[in-house]
Amino acid sequence: MRRPVVAPGSSRSPWKSLVLPSTVGSESLIVVRYAFDAGPDGPPLSLMDTITEEIRPIDDSGTSGGVGSSVAP
Repeated sequence: MRRPVVAPGSSRSPWKSLVLPSTVGSESLIVVRYAFDAGPDGPPLSLMDTITEEIRPIDDSGTSGGVGSSVAP
């Protein structure tokens, strides 16, 4: 779900919440939340989708099994 958030004294900042199933079982969920600056220096909203597309299970053959990654703007 992607929605704009308006804080007092600020511009409308987009945020997105994403819920994924966990590999440890159906009782556990993984929640990813994004919040982007809506100002002229903020990243494009399409970056939220780019980050989402790159999320993979830890046992995916394309990962090293480690945690964390960097996404270039």
